[in-house]
Amino acid sequence: MVFADGSKGAQVLAHLINQKLGSVAFTGKANFLKEFDKARFQEFLGWVNAGQVGVLIANNVDPIYSYHKGEDFKKSLSKVPYVVAIADKKNEMYKAAKAVIPVANWLESWGDIEPQTGMYTLMQPTIQKIYKSRQIEESLLVWKNGQNNAAK
Repeated sequence: MVFADGSKGAQVLAHLINQKLGSVAFTGKANFLKEFDKARFQEFLGWVNAGQVGVLIANNVDPIYSYHKGEDFKKSLSKVPYVVAIADKKNEMYKAAKAVIPVANWLESWGDIEPQTGMYTLMQPTIQKIYKSRQIEESLLVWKNGQNNAAK
């Protein structure tokens, strides 16, 4: 079993389950798949609060819920003229956005991951798309190249 949501508790639980299952997918070292750069986030918040952000595209993140000053972040969004939430489920960002774009979930998606430093692997869909959603990469291509792009 391989599952983690980025929190230390989920990472530990995933490793314990893998260990109990006898999985050899991991070496026992922690493999953090998500990173947070507090200094860059604070810089971004400064731009938002100064009214320097014209469009905010939030790709499957919910800082209103996960940031310890989420309500302040939500108030700051009023300074951004256009907020787009790309989401696979309804959440606080979804509610605060002016536009919501559905995104394919990880079971419906292609991708690449780095489960350990220096080890790269590909991921492929395990199920067909349930709705008419698409991956963020597909949406960016269509937005950049126009509706008649082959990526639609």
